[in-house]
Amino acid sequence: MLKSLRARLSVTVMFFLALSLGVLGVWLTTELRALLALVVGSILVIIYIQAVRKPLRLMAEVALGIANGDFRRRADVSGPTEIRQLARALNNMADNLERELHRVQVTAEKLQAVLGSLRDGVLLIDNRENIELINPRAAEMLGFNVEVALGKRDTLLLRHPELSELLRQARREGSACYGRILLGGQAAHHIRAAVLPLESKRMLIVLQDLTEVYTAIDIRRDFVANVSHELRTPLTSLGLMVENLLRGALDERDVAEDFLRRMAGEIERLTEMVMELLKLARLTEMVMELLKLARLESGQEKLRMSGFLAGELVQEAVSTMQGLLVSRRQKVVLEGEKGVVFSADREKLKQVFINLLDNASKFSPPGSTITIGLREHSHEVDCSVKDRGAGVLPEHLPRVYERFFKSSPSRGGGTGLGLAIVKHIIEAHGGSVYVRSKLGEGSTFGFTLPKKSEMGSI
Repeated sequence: MLKSLRARLSVTVMFFLALSLGVLGVWLTTELRALLALVVGSILVIIYIQAVRKPLRLMAEVALGIANGDFRRRADVSGPTEIRQLARALNNMADNLERELHRVQVTAEKLQAVLGSLRDGVLLIDNRENIELINPRAAEMLGFNVEVALGKRDTLLLRHPELSELLRQARREGSACYGRILLGGQAAHHIRAAVLPLESKRMLIVLQDLTEVYTAIDIRRDFVANVSHELRTPLTSLGLMVENLLRGALDERDVAEDFLRRMAGEIERLTEMVMELLKLARLTEMVMELLKLARLESGQEKLRMSGFLAGELVQEAVSTMQGLLVSRRQKVVLEGEKGVVFSADREKLKQVFINLLDNASKFSPPGSTITIGLREHSHEVDCSVKDRGAGVLPEHLPRVYERFFKSSPSRGGGTGLGLAIVKHIIEAHGGSVYVRSKLGEGSTFGFTLPKKSEMGSI
């Protein structure tokens, strides 16, 4: 404010000086008037230059600081009107640049956080095949250092020719290209590479490590081959011995007894192998159930909500379990309101009914009836599955939905995860589970789901 007052005072002094000299010039000759005008003009120019030079110098320093990244400095708004307007414009530009830089920094931090958390590798290649961007996962897959790889062309071309060829193919064709490449020498990693051309002439490369998938495929293939070989040997022996017995060896008692003893040994061997396969199948089932439960707990399983009739879904679940129910001569009865409408993930809710039916079938005696109940209340829908088993001990009721829990070793040979999965699916829908049981009269396992208006988006 003091500087502004000083500038106004200088202009006022200049005005009065010019007025005084103008009055004086009335009594002077023409030559002296011209000389006086020249002197006065020079003085006025010098005074004006002095008034604007310092603000301009300060603005130049501020502009230079902004160019070097210092957005905290601001120009002093003082001096003549034009200088003040220029200072305000410079300060507004600095404010806008500071806000834009902050927005860019926040965006860059978010991008780095996303790229850093991805399990897939991501690279961005410019039109001269230089690496513009690479996330840590891609650097790990390709054996690069992130800082060293940025801006390098030969690194990608020389060390990974398969990927470079895929890159050139996508550039030539102008469309996405996919390929499978091997990385890592002896400990090879199977990588699925996707190269996508962008409108900016850049190329986006996404690398997905499928080593575990191909390892599982190899293990399965080897397992099938080994099992086939192990089964073929005793079956071949049994076939040859049966054929010899039919050709006449049966009439020779000593030979027949030897064949029968050997056949019994081969049958015992086959039985042991089948039992091992059953154990392996049960272990595989448990692993799959654990993976499913882990995805539910971590929130990786997204709900695909839709509306559908509860009665239709129950019939689908019963049809899926029909083989088990027929083998145990069990019957399923649907009671209640078949027209109840669910608003839920259809496939996941079907899994709930399958698990509850499987649980009821295991613990109900052969030839018994399983009852499924559907009830609609003002704010929720109630579903239940009642068995005719021995019931659950009161002290075990709070734990029946825990993973791996079995109230007694005699209660079936399942994985102990079915009811835990039911609980997580229902809770993911905003509902709750319950169990009611009386010894000797069976158990009722059920759940409640809020109606659509109360569920909102999940």
